[in-house]
Amino acid sequence: MPVWSEEREPGTGQALSEIGSILAQRIPTAPDSPRWRTDFYRVASWASVPIVPVALDFSRKRYVIHPPQVMTGDSGQEIAHLQTFFRAEQACKPDRY
Repeated sequence: MPVWSEEREPGTGQALSEIGSILAQRIPTAPDSPRWRTDFYRVASWASVPIVPVALDFSRKRYVIHPPQVMTGDSGQEIAHLQTFFRAEQACKPDRY
């Protein structure tokens, strides 16, 4: 990720350091695991920015950009809600979804 060598806003370096430490704590999961990796959620919650779900719909050969989702901190409920934007019939390999 390119970053200016001179900080334009105070705290930028600290923010990047925090994001790096969050990403370094990720727990790897098996590719076929039903559990989502949640680094994106933790970074968005920490930075107070919305998550914009984008689905690749292979069955229709298009992508779908869903409305921004503001996270409130209830990770279980919000991850479940985000999962509703993605369906097996959209997957490249629906039998592995």
